[in-house]
Amino acid sequence: MPKKYYLSNFFVAFLFAISANINASIDLYGKIGFDSKHISNTTNTEKFDLENNASKIGIKGDLLRLKESNINVIYQIEYEFDVVDGKARGEEGTFKQRNTFLGLKTKLGTVFAGTHDTAFKKSQLKVDLFNDLAPDIKNILHGENRLKDFAGYTSPKFLDSVSLTLNKIKSPKGNEPDYESYSVHYAGDLFDAAFSLIR
Repeated sequence: MPKKYYLSNFFVAFLFAISANINASIDLYGKIGFDSKHISNTTNTEKFDLENNASKIGIKGDLLRLKESNINVIYQIEYEFDVVDGKARGEEGTFKQRNTFLGLKTKLGTVFAGTHDTAFKKSQLKVDLFNDLAPDIKNILHGENRLKDFAGYTSPKFLDSVSLTLNKIKSPKGNEPDYESYSVHYAGDLFDAAFSLIR
């Protein structure tokens, strides 16, 4: 088993241990999704196939709550697995890391670091109706990325409707500049809208 899974297991055990002794929370969640396909073509060839749809398991919550100062240390550990083929697609192993981070949430906003969706990806809101399915928007447009070596900031809502998100992502190639992603999100009573870019 790769070292990163040993470290993740240790971190999970650590979270459960401290949650019993301090003001913390653990939310365990997961999803199993797959679909069946029956395909026929003009040559009368028929094919039946099962395909995994981003089955996942994770934990998230508050590692530490300081109610008096309105400060929360937040975390999330999430992995994707494949219930059909036994291996997460595109990875040489059973699990593929999804949004996994440690952060600090205050009345001035939230800062976090780890592996996370970019602001550009999050700005799609509910436009991507086929998320986690074969017709996912990532197969049509570029930029729907979940990246490592990631640092982000999300502001509190201004006027109860507008928030800003800023990302800085280290380039996997040392000779290239780091990536940056920004978004502005408006969430009103009648509609949601977002503007974003990545460079």
